Amino acid sequence: GDIFRANIKAETPLGLKVKEITASGGYVSDDITNEIVRDRLAEPDAANGFLLDGYPRTEAQVDALAGMLAETGHRIDGVLMLTVDEDEVVGRLLKRAEVENRPDDTEDVIRERQAIYRRETEPLAAVFRAKGLLVEVDGMGEVDEVTARVLEALRGARVPVVRPLHGALFAGFAADLGIAGQGFFVVTQKAEGLTPTDARLFTRAGSFKVDEFGY
Repeated sequence: GDIFRANIKAETPLGLKVKEITASGGYVSDDITNEIVRDRLAEPDAANGFLLDGYPRTEAQVDALAGMLAETGHRIDGVLMLTVDEDEVVGRLLKRAEVENRPDDTEDVIRERQAIYRRETEPLAAVFRAKGLLVEVDGMGEVDEVTARVLEALRGARVPVVRPLHGALFAGFAADLGIAGQGFFVVTQKAEGLTPTDARLFTRAGSFKVDEFGY
């Protein structure tokens, strides 16, 4: 989301395309999304590891991400899937639209996005589960409750846990849990060695550090 919005704000050619697509309630095409993500992963702050929020969403994006990781020497440590009742998701996103002044996020647009999610993204759970990477967490409840479940699940799966330097879990991520709360979060770090490394969340939160797990 923030990657797209940054391109929209800068009025890049890709950003203008994204703006038109999202305003109509559709998902941005794989080619455009992959190009934007590839550019973002090439930035210095992603060199040692990163967390992807809402990507990949399709099998084609999964394949594209695999190619990017092969080029950079990263690997996927885990894929977090938050499960939430659809009506609850719609309510949270409508609240976000009101708070953040997002006129494009009408109920019809949000429900169309949910339909696309069920059709194109939900099936990826089986792909990541087969690879032993999927970590499923109940996303219903208050932010603190979901945060505790996320941490417990990631620690149980021995996935590096990313914490903001200034406090509560994933500043932007935690906020999103309270108003969105459904989707995939991919945590990666450099393939060589298992020492947790610095990471950056691709949302509003800024700089992060990774908990020590004693691998």
